[in-house]
Amino acid sequence: AQPTAVAKASVKASVADTESVGGSVGDTESAGSEKETRVAPEVRQAAYSTASPGRAAEVQRRREDWHDLVQRAAAALQEELKATETAEPTTKEEKARREVLLRLLQLTAGESDASLDEFEFVKGEEADYWQDQLFALHLATNPDRTPVLRQRATRLLEHLRSATEKLAAISALDVKNPAFCRHVYGFADIEEFRPYAFRADQEILLYVELENFAADRIEPGKKKLRGSRATATRYETEFRGSYQILDGDQRRVADQQLPRDRQSCRNRRRDYYIAYRIYMPKQIEPGQYTLELTIEDVKGSKFGQAFLDFEIVK
Repeated sequence: AQPTAVAKASVKASVADTESVGGSVGDTESAGSEKETRVAPEVRQAAYSTASPGRAAEVQRRREDWHDLVQRAAAALQEELKATETAEPTTKEEKARREVLLRLLQLTAGESDASLDEFEFVKGEEADYWQDQLFALHLATNPDRTPVLRQRATRLLEHLRSATEKLAAISALDVKNPAFCRHVYGFADIEEFRPYAFRADQEILLYVELENFAADRIEPGKKKLRGSRATATRYETEFRGSYQILDGDQRRVADQQLPRDRQSCRNRRRDYYIAYRIYMPKQIEPGQYTLELTIEDVKGSKFGQAFLDFEIVK
């Protein structure tokens, strides 16, 4: 559709107002046919929309179409989830996957309350993770709820951190950055032996970092593991460690249980490390060896491993 005479006049008036700021009336009149090329994009678009009500209606219709399609997809998936109770056999994992997809569709369709409903097929820590993740997405896609960016980012970060903690609890224990050290000053602040060449019966600090571990939340007034009562919410972690030393032929030449590491803290720990004091075996021949470290996360009922190659010298 072509702009009407009224729309053209509106564009010309806007152009004249714009150009008169930086030039004289004579300058404006001498521009001739160049007036159209000087129209600001937003002015041109506004005039075109005014002159083309059919175009605006088409854009609105298309917006409603995609929104309607998402709503219909959500409704169809919801019916499909109900049908699986009596129709085709579906695994628990597949039902949980479809339920997550349903929540994402509902969130996209603007059905915030439905998207944040309790899960039926997703269970435990995974359900808690998705609740936080979905609420974070809801905040991110609805900026009007918290217009100030810093405040919105703060709320988003709070829920994303909570989601990450819950996801970590159901992930495999990650035993990272093992090292043989002379001194350990703090997290990632160590003085390593270089090279890893030791004598029999030599004292060494075995350093390791842990990620994706579980923590028990202890509410005030409840008995703690150490026998006293908590006066504030605390988070408790517990690890058991052991290692074995293997020679070049993967034969075990030594093994050792490590002291249990149990911590209680008012906040969930993020930078978690353990420094074990160990000794090389008294009876061990010179040669190449591997230390295989195994850590058990008692709270999370999971294990992780790390490996260190070293040499025994005379």
